[in-house]
Amino acid sequence: GHIPGALNFYADEFDQFAPQVLPLLPDKNKEIIAYCHGSGCELSILLARRLANLGYAHVKVFFGGWPQWKAAGYPIRSGEEP
Repeated sequence: GHIPGALNFYADEFDQFAPQVLPLLPDKNKEIIAYCHGSGCELSILLARRLANLGYAHVKVFFGGWPQWKAAGYPIRSGEEP
């Protein structure tokens, strides 16, 4: 599952997926929230840095990630669609 509206974009696969995902993020002033599979994962921090280095001005990291989101009972989606 994933947070509704989320795009699957792993920091360790940035160069591979950037050409597919970055065109979906044309507004560099829009807020972007990066999250991982938990607080022990640092990929969201790496992704946020990469995006900020590309000029995305409002990149934040949700450190609780997917487990905290799901535990809080917030909306979730399953499948490929955001």
